[in-house]
Amino acid sequence: MKICYWLIEENDDENYWNRLSKLDTETNYILFEPKERPKNLELIKNNILKVKNNVNFILLATINEKIVSYISLNRDMLNKIKHIGYIVIGVLKDYRGLGIGSNLFNELELWARNNKITKLELTVICENTIAKNLYDSKGFIVEGVKKNSVFMNNKYYDEYYMGKVLK
Repeated sequence: MKICYWLIEENDDENYWNRLSKLDTETNYILFEPKERPKNLELIKNNILKVKNNVNFILLATINEKIVSYISLNRDMLNKIKHIGYIVIGVLKDYRGLGIGSNLFNELELWARNNKITKLELTVICENTIAKNLYDSKGFIVEGVKKNSVFMNNKYYDEYYMGKVLK
């Protein structure tokens, strides 16, 4: 099985949205519930344009030309906070444990360093130990806890707010 990685391109918009929607059905740890994600290809195209202009970053992982994972970094362009990148990652269930997430983080960090990002941030539901272990292994530390941050399955969940300063 050969895993290929590439920056998202304009013609990836529909496949990317489909993969995001598939992830929504595979785990409770994605913010969107199944069928809740709007199909806004214009928004995705706008994000792809930001990737082309080195403002944001979206890296796809594919196997047999099928998107199986992604990592994205978004940043605000306000001068005081444009050095911070907020990360979201998703890996389809059948492809977890293959090192894809780790490889995506390696590429994202390299891009961040080359594009004046000096701090990476993300959130993770406290009970999602598999994801937290990945983030720990990549040097992220818990900077705080967002209490009752997510409501699902008729209860509230806390989230870790995690960060990594790039030196």
